[in-house]
Amino acid sequence: MHLEARGLIYDAATKPDTERIAFFTGLCPLRSGAILCSFQVGPSKHAPSATLRVCRSRDGGTTWQELPHDFATALDGVPGSLAAGEMVEAEPGRLLLFATWFDRSDPNRPLFDPVTEGILHARQLLAVSADEGDTWSQWRVLPTPGLTGCATTGPVLRWADGTIAHAFESFKEYDDPKPGHHAAWLLISRDGGRTFDQPSRVAQHPEHRLFYWDQRLCTGAAPGEFVALFWTHDRQEKRDRNVHFLRSSVGVPVRELPRETTIPGQIAAGPLSAAVTAAAVSIESFGSL
Repeated sequence: MHLEARGLIYDAATKPDTERIAFFTGLCPLRSGAILCSFQVGPSKHAPSATLRVCRSRDGGTTWQELPHDFATALDGVPGSLAAGEMVEAEPGRLLLFATWFDRSDPNRPLFDPVTEGILHARQLLAVSADEGDTWSQWRVLPTPGLTGCATTGPVLRWADGTIAHAFESFKEYDDPKPGHHAAWLLISRDGGRTFDQPSRVAQHPEHRLFYWDQRLCTGAAPGEFVALFWTHDRQEKRDRNVHFLRSSVGVPVRELPRETTIPGQIAAGPLSAAVTAAAVSIESFGSL
């Protein structure tokens, strides 16, 4: 692997203090040849005033333009912050942006409560653009019935048949004193994001000992097929385990738990291509790495 080129998308040094921290970057190449980049900005990481910005390049990533749209951070009159904007071109020229909204009605509350281990009340949001990101629709709340402590965990998947999957995880909310039961999920749409199936569970430990955090999925060759990698935490031993791995398909009940590799680390991701499927077959044929 070699570096072909490099460039600067967003120079935080030239921005006001309210936008000096930029993180959680997501890229979305379009059929037109343009590239969009979304990221969270704020005065600090996960600040109560954090919001999203989108930049666009029309020359292969050499130069970038910050787009003018300001995303609403209040939801039904409740002040909030936005995190992890992830985009996909559902149909030619029609873009979807998924984000997580956190309730910031009490700005003194951090995102994560170290006592209960819960997170702020959250919602999964969707906005649509028909002009390559210049303007976006109002936020639409995506249903996650029965799930709490939800947050976006990685890029949106799209298969050749048009199926789209939004990756997120559930845990528990800020004031909940009960032990948390973590799980990794997908919200699946087969009509360009107009409607979504009930959440589909990707991974959950039966004894809730392991947390399969920050799932990163790659599409496979067959419709709905995917490979998933997980930052895995052992709650009983209070330590991170090696990266875990799972191969499955949307719409198919997941009957196996993710398997541990010999790769240490936290968030892990592979290339978003069908080639990963062949790699997954090789991994499974050798057993755990």
